Amino acid sequence: MKLVRAFLFLFTLSLLAVAARAQESSYRFTSDPGDPIAGGGSGFLIAPGVNVYISINSDNSIKLIVNDPNTNSPWVFGFAAPNQQLLQTGTYDLTALTPAVSQPGLNVSHSAGFCISSATGSFVVKEIVYDNVNFPSSVVSFDATFEQHCDDLTPGLRGEVRFNAHPLVTISAPAQISVNIGRNLSFTVTATDAQSRHVVLSLANDPRDVPPGVSFTDNGDNTGTFTWAPPINFTGQFPMIFQGDNQAGDLGARMTLVNAVPPTAPNDDFDQATVISSLPFTVTQDVGAATMAPDDPVCFNDTQQSVWFAFTPTRNMELEANTFGSSYDTALAAYTGTRGALTQIACDDNSGGSLQSRIRFAATAGTTYYFVVTALFNDPRDNLQFTLFEPPPPLTLSLEVSPFGIVNHPDGTVTISGVLTCSVPVLVSMFGTGEQDHGVFANIGFMDPDLDCNGRTPWTAHLGVGSTTSPSQSPQFHVGMLTVNLTAFSQDPETNDPVHVNVISFPLQLRSKD
Repeated sequence: MKLVRAFLFLFTLSLLAVAARAQESSYRFTSDPGDPIAGGGSGFLIAPGVNVYISINSDNSIKLIVNDPNTNSPWVFGFAAPNQQLLQTGTYDLTALTPAVSQPGLNVSHSAGFCISSATGSFVVKEIVYDNVNFPSSVVSFDATFEQHCDDLTPGLRGEVRFNAHPLVTISAPAQISVNIGRNLSFTVTATDAQSRHVVLSLANDPRDVPPGVSFTDNGDNTGTFTWAPPINFTGQFPMIFQGDNQAGDLGARMTLVNAVPPTAPNDDFDQATVISSLPFTVTQDVGAATMAPDDPVCFNDTQQSVWFAFTPTRNMELEANTFGSSYDTALAAYTGTRGALTQIACDDNSGGSLQSRIRFAATAGTTYYFVVTALFNDPRDNLQFTLFEPPPPLTLSLEVSPFGIVNHPDGTVTISGVLTCSVPVLVSMFGTGEQDHGVFANIGFMDPDLDCNGRTPWTAHLGVGSTTSPSQSPQFHVGMLTVNLTAFSQDPETNDPVHVNVISFPLQLRSKD
């Protein structure tokens, strides 16, 4: 009983050891010239670059299908134990030319070729785990090496096929990594042997599939170094396959998908924001290859191609940033704070009905402001023009009305005057009323002059009686008091913001012109 418990304990430990190792689905092969299947070729296919499927046939044989993306056609494998038994780990020899139920079965084929009548050779099942040992319906993991000679031919096909297998040699490398054209990429590949043996590392790609300039060096300590600087105009995705060999018959592999992409904008990331040292500042740059970081804040719905700028004013000042002159639909925002903890100061999209953006705010000396420009769509043709400057002071208006007006005879109209002051030259529209009471009745006049204001500018307006509430009173103004309500209106020439000033219920003394 103790022996049984010890056996079960050791068996459980072995299963745990297998489960702890990384899984791999792959197919590697070499062949001799004249082999009808591969014709002297070799190859290495590994997930996730390929899909591997496995099933159990009614005669307990195992069938695997490996989809080959290079030829768009599958490899098909058949492994069978003698007398329709379940396959177990071990070596199976095929010596008879005539297939028989009493001997093992091996059949490896591809759309490019297959054995016409029979195959000889051998295969070794290194790992096989069923979902249920007594009544298996599927295979959980599988690993087998093979050597096949079709129709008693000397040339052979040799290889190894794995499905969710747990090889003794495992390889660690990035699953995917990107590099900009012209930049150097370097990363480490690490091999681990379950029995702590030395592993020789190599690049297992077909040499014809290796991009120019790629280098891989075995460092001799179970690590290797991959380096590459993609040449100009050399873009695309390149699967690099790294193989480890413990020189004891055990191999491991790992595929890294290397993406060679166009150069990104130098200020593509918050941490590489373009630092603006003085104002005014204007830059034009290609942002077609800019990207969006996962933690980039979003202004409106523009979530593509972010580029960053930073400015720290030395005194309190107004700041304006805009993207006028850009070739695409932008959004623009300003922030303070640190990465991951930014506070939005301003945000704009489609300023003034255009596709470009403008923000303006009061900045504090010593505070760093981060400006981010994003795009609504990702377009490699996008060209940004970003401008940051201290704008002129906003438009201000002040309105003065003279305390005396003139009644013109004989028509009874009124002339009033005053001074309009504007901080910048601008066209100003004025609209107002003058009301003169006559007991329970009143005469009301209107005025709407336009004025080219430049600094302190005198103005004059004429009022005729536009309406009267008196059924018998002549619709004329007379010497006496006149109540004036007046509005001056314009737009800030920089921001297009409306600006106005009012004079309400101003008492004015009307005098005779004579």
